[in-house]
Amino acid sequence: MLGLINELLGSKQAVASELFSSGVCNLRCKYCYIPKTSFLKEVNDEVIKSIRSGLFIERLKLFFGDELKTISHWGTEPTLTINEFKDFYKTAVQVFPSLESINLSSNFITNPENLLKFVVDDLPSEKKLKITIQVSIDGPKEITDKNRGEGSTDKIVNHLLWFSKKVNEASIKHEVKMHVKPTIDYKDIERLSIRENLFEYYHFFDQLFSQWDEVNFNKKIEIQKACNPTFVFPGDYTKEDGVNFFHLMLGQEALKSFAWKSILKPECFYFGKFREKYPFYREFYTKHRMFTCSAGDSNIGMGMNGNLHLCHATFFMESKKYEQETEKYTEYSPICNGVAKGGVGLIKDNYIVTPDNIIKFLFRSRCFHDSSLLRFSSDIATTLELARIGDINPCYKNIEMAKLLSMFPIVLTDCPVDDISLTGSIFVQAASFQRLFGNGVFEYFLKSFLRGAHGKGI
Repeated sequence: MLGLINELLGSKQAVASELFSSGVCNLRCKYCYIPKTSFLKEVNDEVIKSIRSGLFIERLKLFFGDELKTISHWGTEPTLTINEFKDFYKTAVQVFPSLESINLSSNFITNPENLLKFVVDDLPSEKKLKITIQVSIDGPKEITDKNRGEGSTDKIVNHLLWFSKKVNEASIKHEVKMHVKPTIDYKDIERLSIRENLFEYYHFFDQLFSQWDEVNFNKKIEIQKACNPTFVFPGDYTKEDGVNFFHLMLGQEALKSFAWKSILKPECFYFGKFREKYPFYREFYTKHRMFTCSAGDSNIGMGMNGNLHLCHATFFMESKKYEQETEKYTEYSPICNGVAKGGVGLIKDNYIVTPDNIIKFLFRSRCFHDSSLLRFSSDIATTLELARIGDINPCYKNIEMAKLLSMFPIVLTDCPVDDISLTGSIFVQAASFQRLFGNGVFEYFLKSFLRGAHGKGI
């Protein structure tokens, strides 16, 4: 049975949903895009009400029919409410026969026992599910403790190892995959641009994965051993940040030759994306969905009241009272910045909708996913101007180089929510991206890719 979304689209492309599964968090990470105001407790109460009342199941069935394959838990910290989903999944495996995957991200600061109980005891055993768990840890104490609070590194490591050991001791039918998600801001980029600090970064993860292997004695968990940092996006990055990123990336290349015990060889995360997508550049104008994120496309978010969202990034924008509280919030965040520029109002009016407005929602999301030319032309103009004023390298005054760099953010799955929040348009990206990649990094990517394509390697 086709759900309403796929019925209107005339296809079976919408198969995944991100659920607003938690409205509170046990951390105040410095780079978090969700301002931690007192109103979050009320938001969380609404989320729990939607779980217990069956509204989430009812709306998922309406929108996705029996085509739903993946459910992801998003919001703030999913383990704080994961115990509320026991009955939800008993029903879900019956209502959605195609359901095969459950994804969530956790900071592993508290409640690892909640996650263990969910994975081992609460999920229905009549069907084998794939459970993917992302671990939010940014690196050694100098980075993680700075970003997430003093003592957080030790807590995350200890809880991660405890959880993994218990999973290996348990009788479990489901397939469990885990990976780390290191995030760094502009200060961390500067720190890691120094070779000695970058070595300590990877050494930390090498030790962590060695310990992780020891507690994974029955191989009940498939551990992905990549640990390359990703950047806080959106961010107000400068030319200096781009130069630091270039030195960081050169450090990663140099450290590939080191004899790491337990991790994959260091490599820039963004070069992996580049290498994966650029061979298909000829499809850029004809198969746009190959080069966009899944938000509002194959994957659609569901908010606390069962409303549709592009993705989890807009969940907290649904509440007017929360929007008013963020106006008083002084720290930088996309939500606060978006409130100041009116971007949140645009998102609320156009991209958070009830079932009655689903056609308009799909029309707007398809405008983003099915036509890259407007975004591409806007990025080219920005790139040429940044090169003219010296914010990025002068090689991008050349129109062909400007085109290649401008194509890059779209290939990297440009975020529509970030664009609306920061620039007021789903088709216009902020200039931070070009500043980060246009000061040495992208040229190196391009040379490395071309050498590899001709069998010469990097």
